[in-house]
Amino acid sequence: MRLTSYACLALALAVGCNNQRQMPRALSKNATLDIHLVSVTKTPTSKEVVSPATKTPIYLVTPPFISAADVATVQQSQDSSQSPALSVMLTPAGAAQMAKVTSANSGSQIAFVVNGALIGTPTIRAPIPQQFQITGVMDFNKIAEQLTTN
Repeated sequence: MRLTSYACLALALAVGCNNQRQMPRALSKNATLDIHLVSVTKTPTSKEVVSPATKTPIYLVTPPFISAADVATVQQSQDSSQSPALSVMLTPAGAAQMAKVTSANSGSQIAFVVNGALIGTPTIRAPIPQQFQITGVMDFNKIAEQLTTN
């Protein structure tokens, strides 16, 4: 019994005390996390937005290929350089859709849209798996809170 208690304490110290901000959490009922392909030209089904990086118009292909229904959990995390990141875990159906679209569109941009606000437009370099991180966004605490607070 004592050995089990020590093992549990060691695990809690290694993983961290039950910190809700670090735990994977489901999206709140009103939150949206959409992922769109980005088109270089306007199309009848695209939506024009301003790129946060270049401050120029870009065109989001609609509808998004990933939506809130495809997201299992989100969590504040850190990338390999210890910079803030947002970890996203997709549902099995969302993962299949993400793999299909990102496999077929290497070199294209995708757009992450949280609650209607464009937060980033990375370039697809390889198929994106079921779990991935969004990095390079200024206020991860605010974004994580928007996604998980009812």
